[in-house]
Amino acid sequence: MIKRAIKKLYRLIKPFNSTIMDVYTNSPPSNQAAVDIFQGEWASILPSEAEAETGGHAGLFDDERVQWVIDSLDNLKDYNVLELGPLEAGHTYMLEQTDAKSITAIEANSRAYLKCLIIKELLNINKTMFLYGNFIPYLEQNKKPFDLILASGILYHMENPVKLIYEFSKNASRVFIWTHFYDEEIIKEKYGKRRFEKCSYIEYNGFKCKVYKQNYLNELTSKAFYGGMTTFSYWIEKDDIINCLKHFGFLNIKITGETMNHQTGPCFSILAEK
Repeated sequence: MIKRAIKKLYRLIKPFNSTIMDVYTNSPPSNQAAVDIFQGEWASILPSEAEAETGGHAGLFDDERVQWVIDSLDNLKDYNVLELGPLEAGHTYMLEQTDAKSITAIEANSRAYLKCLIIKELLNINKTMFLYGNFIPYLEQNKKPFDLILASGILYHMENPVKLIYEFSKNASRVFIWTHFYDEEIIKEKYGKRRFEKCSYIEYNGFKCKVYKQNYLNELTSKAFYGGMTTFSYWIEKDDIINCLKHFGFLNIKITGETMNHQTGPCFSILAEK
């Protein structure tokens, strides 16, 4: 799997404006040289021990949302954790500092996956197995339940968010979700009518709720796109997220960090346990 991903470097890292020689470097080996393979594409600020600058802006390697989960669950002692969409391994790095037994991190974006492998080398991440692929079929086929699923920045990128919550219930006794949710007044004020379409309904495994189709529009032209696997996703309302979790057996629910003025829409964090 790693070999297949590395082979993609030739066509993913840089456009071939001239020859194959464009993918080589004359720089001596360094952490910065590795990070610069994806120059201009990083979202995260790396910790000082990485000895490299990304130009990113997001504090994902020291994220209070993930720290809240860690503190709430006794430092994840002996947990087997599944992380969905590690992006640049910032949250993975935080999980590595806990007493978790193992971490499995699944990333479908090939460029993000390769960035995770760079971070794995730079920061000596050794309890984590990074997997390249779509986590939906993985969840559908998995037979070994996890103690915790970490799904930060995932739900609002889904084509079927209700199905994903159902898969959470099959695969783990606990789930952490940080997500945006749909609030009509705020969304209309922020985005107008172009980005979101009128509501429709979705029903899956006995749970029915409103959904709002969100289109990525011009974000799709950027190599720094961090969204889902289709050109659109469906957002759902806050109460429906909570009710969906309860419907599928997550009855102990804690909420923190709700804000209506996040730059990309209303959001909150949820820790749900069976």
